[in-house]
Amino acid sequence: MKCKTGFKKVGKKCLRVSNGMRAVCNSTPLHYGYSIGFFELLGILFIGLKLGNVISWSWWLALMPIYFPVVLGLIIILIVLLAGGFRR
Repeated sequence: MKCKTGFKKVGKKCLRVSNGMRAVCNSTPLHYGYSIGFFELLGILFIGLKLGNVISWSWWLALMPIYFPVVLGLIIILIVLLAGGFRR
């Protein structure tokens, strides 16, 4: 395989060198995305059911799956901080 003008062959790939940066050509692009988790999906479901008047819960309960990971994280941080304070 021969590289185009302005590209340098490194291994099996052609690398384009410009301003000290290297870009890989003829390779699959990297995809950085966000996949939806269980609690986010449950939150969307509850919001849809609440807006469709299928459930008559308060908004606090309908949004609970969204709050739960945040509250759980804060509780874990609090426990770690308290456990670290008792070790001293």
